[in-house]
Amino acid sequence: MSAKLILIAIVLLTANIGFISSAPRKAPEIKGLYGHPGSHVLTLGIRNFDQQITNARAKGVSIVHFYRKNDQGSVEFAPDYELFALDMKGAFRIGGVDCDENYETCEKEKITKTPLVRVYPPAPIPSYDHEGELSTKAILNGAARYVGSNVVEVNSTNSNKFIQDNPSVPKILLFTDKKAVPLVYKALSLAFEKKLYLGIVRAEDVALFEEYAIKSTPQILVIKTSEKKPIVYSGEMKYAQIFDFLNVYSEAFVPGGENLDQSKPWMQENIPELTLKSYNDICFKTEGGLCVIALSNAVPDKTVFTAFEELQKSHKDSNYKYMWLNVESNPNFAGVFGVANYPTVAVFSPGKRKKFLIHEGELTSAAIGNTLGVIENGDARFTWVKDTLPDFQA
Repeated sequence: MSAKLILIAIVLLTANIGFISSAPRKAPEIKGLYGHPGSHVLTLGIRNFDQQITNARAKGVSIVHFYRKNDQGSVEFAPDYELFALDMKGAFRIGGVDCDENYETCEKEKITKTPLVRVYPPAPIPSYDHEGELSTKAILNGAARYVGSNVVEVNSTNSNKFIQDNPSVPKILLFTDKKAVPLVYKALSLAFEKKLYLGIVRAEDVALFEEYAIKSTPQILVIKTSEKKPIVYSGEMKYAQIFDFLNVYSEAFVPGGENLDQSKPWMQENIPELTLKSYNDICFKTEGGLCVIALSNAVPDKTVFTAFEELQKSHKDSNYKYMWLNVESNPNFAGVFGVANYPTVAVFSPGKRKKFLIHEGELTSAAIGNTLGVIENGDARFTWVKDTLPDFQA
């Protein structure tokens, strides 16, 4: 081959290589550290950061991990953060932001490096960046200072007054040998403000320990004037489990008043019916969370209840409330969802700006769980309720 031909071949080859390398390439899709089923860390981004963090500063303390996919420090930290979110869910709002996928959010929050954990105390206290060792223990030590408390110190001198004041309101007593008020118990006292009165009894008060036959600590008792004996909590000392246990005793009472309804069967039912009497207790007046409603022309098929019960177990650390609505009894309310075929499932947000999402697919725990996962990841498209909600007929 002549030198001229060789030169032409080299030029063509170089041009071809340049053409190939200059073509746009789509980066492989890599999921965020926390964007997977079963994650207890709230996935945050441009769609939900303000709603979940910025606008929720009055409700408590939020902790957010800002990271990038190739950030080795964050990759190593993520498993520990997941366990932290599981243990402290409810005491804090715990989230993560992938700055590769959500650069607008990280830019807005002025994130200049990763890994970075930022703590958002209740407003107007300014947020701050955690410094030092990237460990959940160190982060907790700083964030715990901003958790308020409504816990009352109870002893032999004031115990009768504590129990007898507002007799219709259940009293909660934590018996402990610790000097400090546990963080989880503080958070619970805020969550049940004006619904339950939480007190703490120290081990030094031997008389009260003997009166209530406390043999070991920690021990939580629910004391109701209508019950002869205290109700003993026997679960784990974690926020979500204790919250679920106490919530049963908080809904039927108001401070300073009488028992609102001696027979509220829906408060004891696993999957209650949404009716004129029950709707406030089980959905509309609840703090946070979403109402998962099975819409049906009659009592839903057993498979729907089974799916809901399975979801209650698999999403037990999430704030979902499961119920059903008889469309024939309440056609006006059912009409809000614009559904023609039943049964189906609607996920309803009962906040100030009410909105809903219709589940599309089979009425199985797996299919409905996928819809809930889309919501948790901030990718759901809700429909806003523009008009005033119609009243329940029954």
